[in-house]
Amino acid sequence: MAPISQDGLFAFLAGAVYGGVSLIVGHPLDTLKTKMQAQDAHLKGSSIKVFSETLKKEGIVGLYRGCIPPLLGASLLRSAQFGFFTSTYRLLQPKPVEPGQTPGFWERGLPSYQIYGPVNTNLILAGMAGGAGRSVIESPLDLAKIRRQIGQSWKFRECLHGMNASLARNVPLLTFFFLFIEISKGIDISPQWRPFLTGSICSTLAWTIIWPFDVIKSQVQGGSRGTSMWQKAKMHYRNQGWYGFFRGYGPGAARSLLANGASMVAYVKTEKYLKEKYGSQSS
Repeated sequence: MAPISQDGLFAFLAGAVYGGVSLIVGHPLDTLKTKMQAQDAHLKGSSIKVFSETLKKEGIVGLYRGCIPPLLGASLLRSAQFGFFTSTYRLLQPKPVEPGQTPGFWERGLPSYQIYGPVNTNLILAGMAGGAGRSVIESPLDLAKIRRQIGQSWKFRECLHGMNASLARNVPLLTFFFLFIEISKGIDISPQWRPFLTGSICSTLAWTIIWPFDVIKSQVQGGSRGTSMWQKAKMHYRNQGWYGFFRGYGPGAARSLLANGASMVAYVKTEKYLKEKYGSQSS
């Protein structure tokens, strides 16, 4: 089996820093988003109303309710999404072999087909791998976070509840995110602002596309077992119509812009430092 590449290792480590910064910057807005999506008392209030009621009843602490599970796992799950993406993408690429040597399975890689501009099938597969890797770690942590944010209890035996909803959200989310990142490389942006702008804009575009899946995921993990994603979606539509599938988008988009912009700056600086200090020509 092919070993993890040095670039993949650096991506795992830089992703861990990304996760920590993202949580610190974005958790209060994530709490508002989750309350609007999954807490019965806030399913129809505006983000400003939810914010004011949360401060009135719970204080500042209420905005950071449920932060412990993601604090423990944010670095790990972000590490997984970047590490799995980078390692998978490199794994799928053909690799040089010595003269006269017959390339094996790992050296041949997987044929890649161009779809549009820099977008190709291997990039899509790697993005899907990043989303799946993130889901395995994030889903149990998100369950605990969501239940705490909306004031519900949870039990350890429920930790896999909503895994299918996490996969349905994260696989397309990370695929679109990495596609937008790749496309942005061809856009002339000031080097000083590139990390922040690409992190904030590319992530927010990806979140916008998959937002209905995030709403249903919050509904699934914030509710009782035994109700499928499809059943939740139908009930949500009956109660709130199409508009309901973009519930909590305001604070969610604000969180994405701020947290992912700042986190991408931290990611780029960390990865650059690791490559300069520990990188080798053979990587």
